[in-house]
Order: sequence, then C-alpha cells, then structure tokens
Amino acid sequence: MVSFGNATSGKLTAYEGEKGAERIVRVEVPSGDVGHFMGEKDDERLVRIERGSGELPCIWSEGTAPVPCIWTGGEVWHFEGETDAERLVRIELPFGDVAHYQGKQHAVRLVRYELPYGGVIHFDGMEGETDALSG
Repeated sequence: MVSFGNATSGKLTAYEGEKGAERIVRVEVPSGDVGHFMGEKDDERLVRIERGSGELPCIWSEGTAPVPCIWTGGEVWHFEGETDAERLVRIELPFGDVAHYQGKQHAVRLVRYELPYGGVIHFDGMEGETDALSG
C-alpha cells in the first residue's frame, strides 16, 4: 500500500506497508527536493536526496550520516563528517568525470580530477589556489 499525507502543507509524504506498520519511503517538498527513506516504521533513515531546485545548500543529513545530493543535471555530491560539520569530498559528473576534494567544512580544495578515459589531473595549493600538476 502506498499513500500520501500532509498534502495541504505542500509537503507530500509517501508511506508503504500494512495498516499500523506504515513507514515513510519518500518526502517531496514544495521546492522540488525529494528525500528517499529506508527502514522500518519509526526507524526510517534518509538515504538519498534528489534536488529539484538546484539551489544550495546541498546537504540534508539524517542523524550523523550525510547522504549524497543528486542535482537535477545529474551531478552527485558526496559529503563526509558529523552533522553540522559535513564537508564535500567528491563530485561525480554525469559524463564520467570525478572531482576529489580535501579540507574542512567551507574550506575544501580540489586535489584530484579523474577523466572518463582514465586520465588524472592532480592539483596543489591552498583553498582557491588549484594549480594543476602533471598527472
């Protein structure tokens, strides 16, 4: 059984399961963002986000585990760290490129860029100073 609730607030929540054991599987908010959940009733956890607006911030955490952010253009942003201290570690682009980042929250820098054909570009420098080194 799939049902939706809270439609009058503009937020739609999809539930699955038998009566009395319904669990949240998806939440859609007016901005177009969609959160996907897994787990049993009262123990659901956010496992994926699809961003509808394309606006920042791109972090929507549940507990202490950041989840990937999927942008409407197909980019997937991966984060690590505790809640409120998440940092960007990797961006996967829809055409196969992968960008790797290091640093603390709000101070990450590009350190490695992988191309779909196998090429790799390494970067050196401080935040905002990403001089390319030979791969």
